[in-house]
Amino acid sequence: YDFHEVASWLASRCDLILLLFDAHKLDISDEFKEVIEAMRSNGDKCRCVLNKADEIDGENLVKVYGALMWNLGKILGTPEVARMYIGSFWDQEYKCKDLQRLLDQDRKDLMQELRDLPRNVCVRRVNEVVARARMVKVHLALGDAIRNRLPMVGSFGRQWRYQLWIADHLPEIFLEVVKDHQFVQSDLPAIDKFRERLLSFKDFSQFPKWDHKVVADLDRLIQVDVPKLMSLVGGVSASGLRDTKADAFKTSTWNDIALSESRTVKKSSCGVGCFCLILLLLIFLMLTTG
Repeated sequence: YDFHEVASWLASRCDLILLLFDAHKLDISDEFKEVIEAMRSNGDKCRCVLNKADEIDGENLVKVYGALMWNLGKILGTPEVARMYIGSFWDQEYKCKDLQRLLDQDRKDLMQELRDLPRNVCVRRVNEVVARARMVKVHLALGDAIRNRLPMVGSFGRQWRYQLWIADHLPEIFLEVVKDHQFVQSDLPAIDKFRERLLSFKDFSQFPKWDHKVVADLDRLIQVDVPKLMSLVGGVSASGLRDTKADAFKTSTWNDIALSESRTVKKSSCGVGCFCLILLLLIFLMLTTG
């Protein structure tokens, strides 16, 4: 079986990933490196644990910590690596007493994060809904832009040649969509994968048009409904795993804006039909990108 695909599949379905390292063995094997690379897209779930840190003194611990972070940075390709917990996770006394306070604190922080995992998972699930809604908007805009480039009338052979031409000029279409709809470049899908999925469709004219009502419903979901869910979860955003204090301020501000907007939006309820339409779009996106 494809070990890389299996590791990536498991990483996408778990809630927390702990990468365990030995303070005396910093060399990352090829198998372990392959596992870490498979988890790049789930980097927010990764936490690093440096075990047996009580067997070295403070000076060597700084060197070990720096070397490990440098190696992980090369593999993950990011300037900042996931949170690193330093400790000695067994029932025996620490061999180096100088680091006892640091080891105890990191052990306590790790246990606290595990206890908070159910709440953090809820936050992540809500953020995944937001990401899906944004992806629906992006794909709706791309489908509309592709549809507008097709000839009004033409034979099947001519239309297929136009579709091949569109697939070859996707970078231009992407730039136009970003400019027209003020999207962020990171919200767009990978061009190569998008082109592969695009060519699997026989008729681009069947793509949906840009519907302002649907887009308004998606914006209402992101700006009003999701903040209400976040306040029920606990008032923290997904980035709270990285910076709790900053996110507490952002979330409180976000909730205040959501409450003020909800009073004005309340008069024009979207109804059950709009919510069902959003769900259908999300399901359609999952089927086409799956």
